[in-house]
Amino acid sequence: MTHQTNHELTDERRTGNDPVVCIRCPNLGCQRVLGIPETHRGLVVRCRGCRTLLRVPVVRSERTSTLMRAS
Repeated sequence: MTHQTNHELTDERRTGNDPVVCIRCPNLGCQRVLGIPETHRGLVVRCRGCRTLLRVPVVRSERTSTLMRAS
């Protein structure tokens, strides 16, 4: 998993048939990694750990796309 300082998309994984976007909570007291369904891109979601609201990135970051192609 890669870590980025802006707390955007950190990783993408597949669980069963549904792709999951993994995002780190931006709340410095929480920092929980959230597994959000791919279908929620662009939506605002709430961290289950601390209840902070965050937006799921609409597109993959270029760095993550490169890492996914390399594996």
